[in-house]
This record gives sequence, structure tokens and C-alpha cells, in this order.
Amino acid sequence: MIILKNKGGVSSFDEGSKIVTSVYKGRASIFLAKEHLRALMEFYNSEEAVGAIVNISGIYGSFSKLLDYLEDEFYPYVQSKGLKAQAYVVSDDLILSNLSKRLSSIVALQNIAVKIFKDEIEAEKWLKTCLSKKQISSI
Repeated sequence: MIILKNKGGVSSFDEGSKIVTSVYKGRASIFLAKEHLRALMEFYNSEEAVGAIVNISGIYGSFSKLLDYLEDEFYPYVQSKGLKAQAYVVSDDLILSNLSKRLSSIVALQNIAVKIFKDEIEAEKWLKTCLSKKQISSI
């Protein structure tokens, strides 16, 4: 199911696995990113999503101005709604790689398991394994 599609990317939800997949592309835009994040917050309010794959390998430019919003609003909210683990898919771009490391630190502070990958298939494998372990440990 498609959650939101705009010029900056597309987010979808797999009801079977309870995983949100977001693929972003093009020049980093704070406006488009916030539009996307707000739609995701509304979605998390109504659906049980426990994992997320965020593919930012197609973005160029900096999204550093978004980090405060992610830290103060987005991640605390989605964690409170049940997000347990998130995988990032990044390119070899040095700026993007450094920003994704900072973003991973923000996510980890919210007690959300997080890992960075270069390949979406590996990210999905890790996420499903991580989520199955989290389900077992919460029993």
C-alpha cells in the first residue's frame, strides 16, 4: 500500500511484514522531506508498523537541517507508536554517508535498532531478522 508519493520519494507499507519502505531521490529538500515525514507520522498513528527501510541512496545534497526535526519530533513519535528497527540504505557519497551516521545515532537514542547498508536486499534481511529477535525477546 502506498502511503505517500511526491517529488522527493515514495513510502509504502507491507501489511504482512509490518514494514514501511521509503525510497528518496533527487536533491534534498526540507519541504518535501517534512511533507513525507508528516504523512508517515499520520500513518504510524493509524497502522502498526514495527520496521522501516529508508533508502536514501538516490539523494544528493545535505539534509542536515532536518536532523533537529527528526530528533525532536519524528523519531520520538514513531517509536512511541511501535517502531522497533530501521535500516538505512546509502550510497558511497561521503556527505550522505556522514549524515546517515549522525541520523543513526539519533535513531539509536530512541531505542530503535538501526543499521546502515549499501544494498536494500541486505537491509531487508537484517531488518526481518532483527524484528524476529525483538518479538521473541518481548514475550
